[in-house]
Amino acid sequence: MRSHMSRTAAIILAVLLLAASPAAAQSFRPPDPLARPWTTAQMNLGPIYFAPTFQLTGVGIDNNVFNENSNPKSDLTGTLGMKSLIGLHFCEAVVLQVTQSNSYVWYRRYASERSVDA
Repeated sequence: MRSHMSRTAAIILAVLLLAASPAAAQSFRPPDPLARPWTTAQMNLGPIYFAPTFQLTGVGIDNNVFNENSNPKSDLTGTLGMKSLIGLHFCEAVVLQVTQSNSYVWYRRYASERSVDA
């Protein structure tokens, strides 16, 4: 019984060692441009950079604005989103950055459903 348990333990150990071995023959990939966002930022003021993006989504007719089973209300809707990347670039190794995003959901007729989401 003891030799059976030690054989099982040896097999489990061998499987774990083989599974944890490092991968070989990996190819080198250049760094992702997002890792250096100051190079593609729309605004640079010395070490400070700012990269805003805007997105218009969900434009169309919402056939059931209030999610009602009977007498659903429809309205024209759209969402305007903004995302900003703001950072401070000291050198390649020291970068401080903050990302913020929010969106404005608009309804033409039902103003009570308009909202700003963060």
